[in-house]
Amino acid sequence: MKSHKLKKTFSFLFFLLILGFSTNVFSTTITLTPSGTDDATQIQTGLNSMVSGDIIQLNGDFIIKKTLYLPSNIKWILTGSISLGSGSTLDMVGWVGTVGAVSVDARRPTGIAEKNWNTTGSSGIDMAGGLYDGIYVNNSDGKRIRFINFVRVTNSNFHDFEMKKASDDNFTLGPGCNNNECRNIVSSLAGLTEGAESGNALTDKGDHNKWYDCIAKDCTSDGITPKCSYSEFYRCIADGNKGPGWGMYCRLDGGSKDAGTNIDNNKFIDCEAMNNKGSGFSFNISSTCGIGGTIRNNIVQARCYNNQESGVRFRNVMPESIVANNQIDLLCYGNKGLNTSGSATSNAGGLGTENGTNSAVTGITGSMVSYGNSAYDVNLGKATGCNITVYRPSGESAPTLKNGTANTIPVVNFACSDVLTAWSQQEYCGVTAILGNNDLHFNNDKDKSVNIYPNPLTKSTLTIKMDDFQDTSNVQVNIVNLLGQSVYQRSTNNAAKLEINTSGILKESIYFVSVEGGQSQVTRKLVVN
Repeated sequence: MKSHKLKKTFSFLFFLLILGFSTNVFSTTITLTPSGTDDATQIQTGLNSMVSGDIIQLNGDFIIKKTLYLPSNIKWILTGSISLGSGSTLDMVGWVGTVGAVSVDARRPTGIAEKNWNTTGSSGIDMAGGLYDGIYVNNSDGKRIRFINFVRVTNSNFHDFEMKKASDDNFTLGPGCNNNECRNIVSSLAGLTEGAESGNALTDKGDHNKWYDCIAKDCTSDGITPKCSYSEFYRCIADGNKGPGWGMYCRLDGGSKDAGTNIDNNKFIDCEAMNNKGSGFSFNISSTCGIGGTIRNNIVQARCYNNQESGVRFRNVMPESIVANNQIDLLCYGNKGLNTSGSATSNAGGLGTENGTNSAVTGITGSMVSYGNSAYDVNLGKATGCNITVYRPSGESAPTLKNGTANTIPVVNFACSDVLTAWSQQEYCGVTAILGNNDLHFNNDKDKSVNIYPNPLTKSTLTIKMDDFQDTSNVQVNIVNLLGQSVYQRSTNNAAKLEINTSGILKESIYFVSVEGGQSQVTRKLVVN
């Protein structure tokens, strides 16, 4: 009887062992180093051998001259760089389809894409680390190159890497991309020259994607290009781009004949646009966009300053297109209200609108602090049905307004010692004034000695990572609300990480998490949704 039981036990264990191997419980790590010439073949060979759960580790500085295709459910870690080689022969990758009567072909020579991009795409990719350097090279046929260009990627994570110098666009999520997360991506210097050879830093043409702490700078066209719906952008920055900082250009592709697209229900929270040659945020249905495009129900919470055109602009000059029901909370100052050639425009330095005879901009609502802009601080001359409260800080000149028809623009004076209800007021006054606590110093997000995540917080557990405090005794953690009230306090010793159950403590709002120990104090802004 005992022998029979043992046989059954061993049979069951053998079955579990086989099951484990068949589902790849023990993942494999493929480690590659550069060959010194064209590394595309050895990298693709490694990718082709991977199964679900495997890891590819790329150590060193690689050169590729052929397109790489990423499979599903793998982890990609780059320690070093991948550069495009001179004389590259890259495949044409991109969305191809028909919208109404218009055929759109958005294919470009591409450095890195997903397997089966033209059919099912890939999912479950985790891509992290390193530098992707386009070195401004073109394809062997002279066509400009997009470096990372996905078409149908879903449920994937792209994070903690840098991109620069693609001769076209640096990073693109195409129309079939959804439910992806992009975090801590710095993208710069896309495009060869201003004008026909321009390039964008970060593009989202999909839906339901999330972007956190990404930076787009010094590109020859737009910085961040959200041609998407239901996507969310948190604490992202567009700085010093030759076009708009954020270019919501309502056309699916960039060709001479195009189709209108829908830019609806996106959120831009605690974002920034500065020093751009175009507007900070440009929501634009132009005469070259296809008929039927929409820009609706977007939420823009942003700082916009020192841009050549408007801080934020809404434009609609196409019949049968809609720009309606967008919500703002803006801090706008120092914007010049000029066009790209440096001439004065009819828009505004702060918030501007423009529409054609058979189109309209309607229903902009919300609040803003707008001062020190050329032309108008708020110009609703070409809009209707808008209701915007302009908060005038004590000591700033009165805002210059143009109401237009059937719009309401009340002006409310305030001082930083008042209770501040709008995000734009809080940003103008700064954290110290908001909290009424001179001992709580707000640190720039570029200081990474303390990280809090997830941020925005959408679940009950908040993690605080404290690299610079792990050898410090008596570290004080304090969470403060917008009224300066402490809602949570805790002391810890020699901790590199702390997890807090926030159930019943934090509600939907903005908080500040302060970590203090020894001679150091760091404060992070926390958004709770």
